[in-house]
Amino acid sequence: MNLLNLLTISFLLNLPAERLIFGEHPCKEINATVEVKNSMGQNDGSLTITIEGNQRQFRIFLVAPRKDDNRLDLPVEEIKNLSPGDYELVITEAKEGEFCPKHIKVTIK
Repeated sequence: MNLLNLLTISFLLNLPAERLIFGEHPCKEINATVEVKNSMGQNDGSLTITIEGNQRQFRIFLVAPRKDDNRLDLPVEEIKNLSPGDYELVITEAKEGEFCPKHIKVTIK
């Protein structure tokens, strides 16, 4: 993983999960849900992410228990081949605008 990826992950993890203020208007919440398919003891767990609205409007980042497994700027709604552990999804707008970053913690067993 290169330095830019590590800096991007560090920045995303430090974004406040609560509403941010842009000018005088609070940002909107991203409505997203995650369905977890647990692993059967191997790297076969998965996450299915559903985001209300235009999927292409958002970017998904996966922060994994092992930094080598982090995945940046995922264009898909399903993330496969995950090993057991605690993960954090960070969903942001593709272009800055009206939505707050969304942090979702999930565990694959």
